[in-house]
Amino acid sequence: MAVAMMTTTDRLAQLIKKLNKSWRRDAKKAVAYLQRLLASGMKFEEALDNVQRHYGKLFTLPELRPALVEAAAYAYGIVPTMLTKAQVESMGEELADKWDESGMTLSEKLHGVGVKMRGAIVSTLQEQMRRNKTWTEAARALYDGYGDDGQNVYNGGKDIISRQELPKYLQKVREATGNDLQALAEQRQAIDKINRLAKNGAPNKALQAAYNELLEAVQKGNEKAIEKAVEVAVNEKSRYVAERITRTEMARAWADGFIAKMKTDADIVAVKFKLSSRHPVFDICDMYAQADMYGLGAGIYPKDKLPPLPVHPHCLCRYVEVIEGEVDMQQQRDQVREAGDKWLNSLPESRRAQVLGRKGLKAWEDGEDWRKYMRGYAGLREAKNRLQMYKPVELSEKAKADKYQSPQGTIKEFQTRKVENATYDIHVSENVNLKPKMLAEVNRQINKCIDLLGVRNKEALPKIVIASNDDLNDALGSYVACENKLYINSETLHRKAYEKYLATLKNPASRNPLMTMLHEMIHWQDARKYVAKFGEITQQDEYMAHIIEKHRSFVDKLVQKRYNFAEISDYASRMYIGGRYDEVMTEYRVKKLLG
Repeated sequence: MAVAMMTTTDRLAQLIKKLNKSWRRDAKKAVAYLQRLLASGMKFEEALDNVQRHYGKLFTLPELRPALVEAAAYAYGIVPTMLTKAQVESMGEELADKWDESGMTLSEKLHGVGVKMRGAIVSTLQEQMRRNKTWTEAARALYDGYGDDGQNVYNGGKDIISRQELPKYLQKVREATGNDLQALAEQRQAIDKINRLAKNGAPNKALQAAYNELLEAVQKGNEKAIEKAVEVAVNEKSRYVAERITRTEMARAWADGFIAKMKTDADIVAVKFKLSSRHPVFDICDMYAQADMYGLGAGIYPKDKLPPLPVHPHCLCRYVEVIEGEVDMQQQRDQVREAGDKWLNSLPESRRAQVLGRKGLKAWEDGEDWRKYMRGYAGLREAKNRLQMYKPVELSEKAKADKYQSPQGTIKEFQTRKVENATYDIHVSENVNLKPKMLAEVNRQINKCIDLLGVRNKEALPKIVIASNDDLNDALGSYVACENKLYINSETLHRKAYEKYLATLKNPASRNPLMTMLHEMIHWQDARKYVAKFGEITQQDEYMAHIIEKHRSFVDKLVQKRYNFAEISDYASRMYIGGRYDEVMTEYRVKKLLG
């Protein structure tokens, strides 16, 4: 369903604003709670533990993950409320995966953010308490230093605070109270009163009363300073940490949604880099938006040569689709360095230094490549995308009987249904719960195999049957030439699990999860070559005898060269011993193609 679109920046900014507003609302309550606990005399570490128990969301940002799904969905072009629960969960998992050079998942980043926010609060309060302690001790030293005889034992009865020392004490007051003007005034009045009384030889009790006033003023100022420190620690330092990860992760989720759409929409032929309307600092983003690096126009890039987003923390710049007909892709040419030079030459020297640094500016002026020095430049490349906007699986109502015969002769019968919304002719066994992610994976594998094998005519592609491990008698895949039917084990469509399985094998042709599909597609390609030369395959045994004999000559040449088939795979070695030269050659080609 298409979205009634406001501008990209406005929609993304709206989502971020919503998150930040929620955080600040909770932060306001947490500040008041923390101030009450500290005023009651509770130690700040214990008080902070209480705050984290009552306002844990401030430190864990649980609202961020669902917001990432919202951002990605809008960028893809659908209203988030149209997503199924399964789609929301799947997208949430994918968007929580790592994407930047830190290699950290969202959970790992949020844990670090929580630690950083607590650290900011602790360090701020510790510093303020240190200042408070220093000034309180200075004030108490004055009080305690006045002896019973009315003379200060520290200065031999001279002025309690000399004119020269007054600025020093007031500076300590400022440090402790954070320049609170009212607190400064109250404490200075108390200090002036002590100084005046001491000069006039006031009786001990009068001075003692004046000292008490000073201590009260110091305590009052200290309390205000702690309140201010709590405000700064939470609403400035911690808020910055929270809003930084919110903006950066939301911008990346938005980019993921856009890239997913771009890759599935053939009408999008290029991408334009647009500056955010909230782009306050001149930096590399200005170059991306203004330089013509591929001859397609300012800020326009081929789909496989994009600046990564976000370009830097807080970046809300965006991609905009360029539709077929809006640009002549025949004009595309790599002129990245020249375009960067031209852009830099258009700037005043101060701007050049801003993006290159002084050292980089000099190097560029001496003829070196600006790409070595441009701040934040990470190259132009095919954009990585964590997100798969999986199609829901739609199965035909009518089931059809199917059967698989293993090499050992075991026959398994089962029912299959056609996947109505699949790109290719795909059927699934009733014993398989085909999920959207699995359907996307089988499509991905077929597409990759088509590219690797250089297939041009897609009309003769095989019927794909996704079957269970039991249906296939533990086989990973099989191709039946006389029916042009390719069986694939559903377990091979759980990519991460299959990668782990392949990692346990002693010597496979490849540990790439594409291995099984490619193996069977090579068998299919051999069969299509046979059909093109001899006509349709009607007898499986007759065809197998032909294809085995066809590949014998190449295998014999390898034998003459003393080739060790175990170097291909353990499976290839076993098949050579069994005379299945077609399997040996298929494994050989898999290894060549996948490495």
